[in-house]
Amino acid sequence: MFAPKTQPPPRVDAVFHAATPDIALQLAKRALGPEALVLATNSFHGPDGPRVELIASNEAGVGLPSLVAGGLRAPVRAEAGGRGVSALERLLRQHDVPMGLARELVLRVGDPTTSREGLLDASLRLVRTSIGFGDGTRGGHRVVALVGPTGVGKTTTIAKLAARDALIDRKRVALISLDDFRIGGAEQLARYAELMDVPFAAASDEGALRRALASFRDCDRIYVDTAGRSAKDRLPRLCQKLHEVCPGIGVGLTIAAGTRSAELTTTFRAHVEPKPSFLVLTKLDEAVLVGAAFVATHETRLPIAWITSGQRVPEDLEAARAEHVAALLAAEVAP
Repeated sequence: MFAPKTQPPPRVDAVFHAATPDIALQLAKRALGPEALVLATNSFHGPDGPRVELIASNEAGVGLPSLVAGGLRAPVRAEAGGRGVSALERLLRQHDVPMGLARELVLRVGDPTTSREGLLDASLRLVRTSIGFGDGTRGGHRVVALVGPTGVGKTTTIAKLAARDALIDRKRVALISLDDFRIGGAEQLARYAELMDVPFAAASDEGALRRALASFRDCDRIYVDTAGRSAKDRLPRLCQKLHEVCPGIGVGLTIAAGTRSAELTTTFRAHVEPKPSFLVLTKLDEAVLVGAAFVATHETRLPIAWITSGQRVPEDLEAARAEHVAALLAAEVAP
């Protein structure tokens, strides 16, 4: 009588983070065995400096220990055929979420079915568990500034926030522009202030900013617009000293929803000094890919406070909700 054939252990992939490729490989071999197969490596910037992400597989059939320690992230369950890519992970990659992060995120909600209903439900659960949402202006900040790269819509977003406070909530609002770099930057915000009938000041140095803040001391909310720079350019010194000039200021890092993930790390590094406390996601109506929402919240650990989806002031501004991102994430799921 023949003994029944035993099935080999299923292939399991795992993600390892370390300071160098050699250390990451050591972690992989310690967890998966000496025959561990490296599938991919990626570099990223962590809180403590450059890091390496290594994705490896127990290709030789070695079982994966049930532990999460020493840099080992939880294993990714492979699909039939050993591809190790679920429908949800594939969807995240299509939206420009890096492979390692996509796998890590999928672990939080499990491996959904490929049905439309399953993916839609999983997308919403994924967004709710992976992205923080919070109001950046109702958290006690009387003065709020927006920083970010050029062209992401900071000035228009400032106008939307101010109009919402002044025209809908009947608050006493003032606007300050620090944008002395872009031609017409201050004039654009001044025009918005005129239309809303709220006070405005332009400040090009620390003294002017202090005087403007003092002159608006009776206002309920003061919004500060800053000059945009490319991620490669150094921020103006005044933007770097916002917290020094105005203790307690709330700073929102503004990014366009369709920004490619490869560009975001440089943007984050360029805007560390203003110490942002929340994110603003703009141009959601123009975005084809929404991976930026996942990458931004994962790397900065900041909540998304507001989203914008058009040019209308203030209609095209909403407090950010998980449903917004989930709808775009699953927009291409076939009915």
